[in-house]
Amino acid sequence: MKIRKIVYTFLLLAVFCAGGCAAEETDSVEMELSSAEPMPDGAQGAGQEESPGETAETEKAEESCFVYICGAVKRPGVYEMKAGSRIYEAIALAGGLLKDAALNGINQAEQVTDGQMIEILTEEETRQAKAAVTPQGEPLVNINTASAQELMALSGIGEAKAANIIAYREAHGNFTSVEDILSVDGIGEGVYAKIQNQITVTQ
Repeated sequence: MKIRKIVYTFLLLAVFCAGGCAAEETDSVEMELSSAEPMPDGAQGAGQEESPGETAETEKAEESCFVYICGAVKRPGVYEMKAGSRIYEAIALAGGLLKDAALNGINQAEQVTDGQMIEILTEEETRQAKAAVTPQGEPLVNINTASAQELMALSGIGEAKAANIIAYREAHGNFTSVEDILSVDGIGEGVYAKIQNQITVTQ
C-alpha cells in the first residue's frame, strides 16, 4: 500500500509540474505579444516616397511659359512652351521662318521667358533698321517721299537737283536703292559721296 501511495504522489507531482510549465510558457507568449508595438500607418512602403529634391524637379519640369512670336514666321501667335525652351523651338512652333527672314537678326539659342515677344525681321527690315539714323543721329531722308525742301537739306543738293530727283521718281517710279540716285541728272559720284549716309529708300 505504501508503494502505491508513493507512486501516486509522484504522478500528481509530475502532472502539477507539467501544468505549471505550460502556464508559464503561455504567460511568456502573451507578454511578448503585448509588448510588441504596432507598425505606424504608412510605414510600409515609406521608402518609395519621393524625396523633396525629386518633387521639386518634377514641379520644375511641369512649369510652362507663354511667348508671342511674330514677324517673318509662317504662323505668328502666342504659344505655350516649357520653361527653359529656346527661341529656335518657338520658331518651329510658329511653322518656321519665311524665306526672307533675317537669319542673323536674332539669337535662336537664347532661352525664352514668360510674356516675351519675339519679332523676326526680314532682311529688308533689318537693313532699314541699321540705316534708320545717320552716324550723327539725324533722321535719314527718304528720297522716295521727300519734298523738295527736305531734299535741299541734303549736302550738295540745291533747288535744281531736288527738282531733278522728284522728276526722276515721277517718271521711273520709286528708287529701289540709294545708289539709284546716281541716275538722276546732276547727281554725280561727288554729290553721292556726300549724301549716301543721309538718305534711304524706305517705302
